[in-house]
Amino acid sequence: MTSSMVRYSFGRAPGAVPGLGQVLSLARGPLTFLASSRAHGDVVELRIGPKRAFLVCHRDVAWEVLRDPQVFDKGGFFYDKARQVFGDGLPTCVWADHQRQRSLVQPGFHRSRLPAYIDVVREEIDALTASWRPGQLVEPKPLLDSLFARVTARFLFSADLGEPAVAEIQRSLPILLQGVFHRMLDPTGLWKTVPTRGNRRFTEARQRMRSAIDEVIGSYRASGADHGDVVSTLLAADLADAELHDQILALLTGGTETTASVVAWSLYLLGTHPEAEARVHAEVDRLPGERLDYLRRVVTEALRLYPPGWILTRTTSTDTSLGGHPVRAGSTIVLSPYVLHRDPAVFAEPDRFDPDRWLPDRSTGEHRKAFLPFGAAARKCVADVLSVTEAVAALAAITANWRLRPAPGSRPRVVTGTALSPGGLSMITARRT
Repeated sequence: MTSSMVRYSFGRAPGAVPGLGQVLSLARGPLTFLASSRAHGDVVELRIGPKRAFLVCHRDVAWEVLRDPQVFDKGGFFYDKARQVFGDGLPTCVWADHQRQRSLVQPGFHRSRLPAYIDVVREEIDALTASWRPGQLVEPKPLLDSLFARVTARFLFSADLGEPAVAEIQRSLPILLQGVFHRMLDPTGLWKTVPTRGNRRFTEARQRMRSAIDEVIGSYRASGADHGDVVSTLLAADLADAELHDQILALLTGGTETTASVVAWSLYLLGTHPEAEARVHAEVDRLPGERLDYLRRVVTEALRLYPPGWILTRTTSTDTSLGGHPVRAGSTIVLSPYVLHRDPAVFAEPDRFDPDRWLPDRSTGEHRKAFLPFGAAARKCVADVLSVTEAVAALAAITANWRLRPAPGSRPRVVTGTALSPGGLSMITARRT
């Protein structure tokens, strides 16, 4: 029975403040607020400022939204604000332009390219860990942000043409991501006009990033050569500079934050679960370079517990229904993979780290339906396979030679920006014999 034939429970979130709605609750503790909203219904009405929004708390209704990207189009307070910063590339564009853009970008993520990408990840991990010493204190997330910025740039650019963009993304991307999140929670749009230090840093970072990417485009055009990379493919499509800029920025940002976050969370989970770490070590030692099934389940479970894309929004393009309830055109729909991934009706002991829940004989259709770290259906992330493959390769290269343990007193805080990342995580290195 499809969700359109079922009338799911409908409720309203408490604690609305006149003129602001639930914005303050979202700002103070977004994950706690969204997770607690499940108690009020399968579809829960929120207020984001003066506007109504509908939070989807049931997996079947989430699929109702994701399967119909024409009616439930990219938009809402998350994507509308992200579009203002990152442009109108593939992750943020509306449905009318999606298929054309996806056909341009898709060839760069074909499975035939994965072995070369894995080699790049291993090279970068070896370069990163070459300077490590036993007992050294490291902060995985910033290191991995820089590493995957280089990895992504090597996918996109040839030789030295992308160096300015790599340096700038390492410098500016964290500022831009945090700025988008702050703007997402401002229903008035006035906060960005206040001359605060944070707003000035955001404006400067956006301009530096734009200039660096424009410099790359200019270098490619001046060379007149086909370098056999993703940017050359986009140039051959004769895109206007504005669209070319948006696609490059989208690929750079999307390929950095997501994978860095899942690898950092995986290192933390392995460092706090020695029995899982021992199984990873045994598998990596036994099957170097082979398919690492247990390590892949570790990455999958890290994505379940800490999905980088923790919130998604859509805008209804026409009057429609949601979970059997009427919804007007222009309504904002909110989905949270973080909430769906911790549904106790689907995942037993949902807060427990259990990679083996993804074994073929334990993983059910309901598990897979509720698991949405990369979205689903026609608008599923074009780099989903690549991101998981990169994460597995990076973790295999690190764990082959090193053990990492959280430093005494170090407990990461879950940072809710445009991605879900481990803030303040420090770990101590120990060389494996």
